Amino acid sequence: MFAGDKNLKRWVKESLPDTMTEVMDANLLGQESEHYSAKLECVSSIMVLALECSAESPDQRINMNDVLEKLKKIRVKLEPTMTSYTI
Repeated sequence: MFAGDKNLKRWVKESLPDTMTEVMDANLLGQESEHYSAKLECVSSIMVLALECSAESPDQRINMNDVLEKLKKIRVKLEPTMTSYTI
């Protein structure tokens, strides 16, 4: 799928933040949604965090406590965009 020195991590890193929709299914965000930009920002934040978690050297990887805190902040930003369903 990738040629030369290109790999999945590099492709994602190069897509941030401007062409994020090229590495993910844009339909997941609902392009017609009023919250599209907020959702895209959250997905971009998650991708950045994933790159921080997958650094080549374990010493360069983010601490899991910091990961948890960042995920909580992302969730707070995302919550207003979520529709609640009751059964």
